[in-house]
Amino acid sequence: DDADADAAAAAAAPCVVLCMDANASPFEPKVEAKKKNDGGEGGGGGGENTLGRMRALGLRSCWDEDLKKAQDRGRSFDPVTVNKIRGPLSDQKAKVGHHACSVIDYVMYSSEAKQVQFALEPVRVGGSAFSEKALECLIPSMEVPSDHYPVAVDLRFVSSTTKNNNKNKKNNKNKKSKSDKDGKKDNTEPAPSSSSSSS
Repeated sequence: DDADADAAAAAAAPCVVLCMDANASPFEPKVEAKKKNDGGEGGGGGGENTLGRMRALGLRSCWDEDLKKAQDRGRSFDPVTVNKIRGPLSDQKAKVGHHACSVIDYVMYSSEAKQVQFALEPVRVGGSAFSEKALECLIPSMEVPSDHYPVAVDLRFVSSTTKNNNKNKKNNKNKKSKSDKDGKKDNTEPAPSSSSSSS
């Protein structure tokens, strides 16, 4: 039976958690990587950027909730994981004087996990380069010797039973909605029952 096969596959699915510096903004559009045979350096077989690839695998980001709130309320996305200005001794001469103030570090996780909270509250300075708030807490510093702020989240593992129960509730709700619509279309026949049985 398909339901049993789906349940078995869900139970066997490992929980994936990736912590990474993606060098990509949560707002960055998907871009095509260079083809291997185009004579360019780096790249892969053509595809999306790192963040796009992670999302294509169904992984969620620790910043998804912040992004949603910012978009829903029309506010700026204020957390940052880098807040630095490159000095004259930087190996990247083209970036000297550039203020990097954004999110580029992520905890990505599969649907077998649910984010409970940030274990360390993110630094929130608005993400605007050269803003007074951001300039007051540039890194590296004596308090934060790295050029990236730490990103730490508490995750809760979701059992396959919980996932299947949630899926069944959603399916039952969809069936009820469909049966209500079908019942309204033709009043000569009773609407089908929305109850379901599981074996």
